[in-house]
Amino acid sequence: MKKTTWFALGAFVLLLIGFLISQSIEPAPVETPAPTEQPALQELDDQNMVQIIYADMTGVTIELDKVEALTWTSPTDPEAQVTAGNIEELLAYLSGLSIISTLPADTALEDVGLDTPAYSITFVFDDKSTYKIEVGEPTAMSDGYYARVDDSEIFVLPTSAMEYIPTLMYTIVTPPTATPDPEATSTLTPTP
Repeated sequence: MKKTTWFALGAFVLLLIGFLISQSIEPAPVETPAPTEQPALQELDDQNMVQIIYADMTGVTIELDKVEALTWTSPTDPEAQVTAGNIEELLAYLSGLSIISTLPADTALEDVGLDTPAYSITFVFDDKSTYKIEVGEPTAMSDGYYARVDDSEIFVLPTSAMEYIPTLMYTIVTPPTATPDPEATSTLTPTP
């Protein structure tokens, strides 16, 4: 046999030995990190809810009362057409909303706008218990709003949801109306 054949055979044997050794070595187990649970607001469900009260710093109060399952009215605006979809949308925005951060217990309410909240929303349940969210000022970075639940700790909640809640509440009691089509206006024909 030629010298190059011996070299090729030797290289093949070394590769085979390396392969067999690597197969018998078990890799170290990789521990998958468990996801950390992010703090969030309470999950809200309208099943046991009987009333929702929204109040803002301008003095506007919107009350929504449950008449029966999937039927709500507004005593503060009797002509409002409150739908179950409106209530579900509101609850979807607030249920399980992620808490960005929690402030120290000694934070003064006036430092974060919670001495006179921009708005509050209170959920009343059939056992007369309540769940109240008060929303204060936006954070310095405008990435969230200071809020507290049931007069407890002060949290920072996401800007998008906190800014949309007032709009949603006003939309519930004053649904949008159709705008007339400017093309559909009638034309007047002068009579001679």
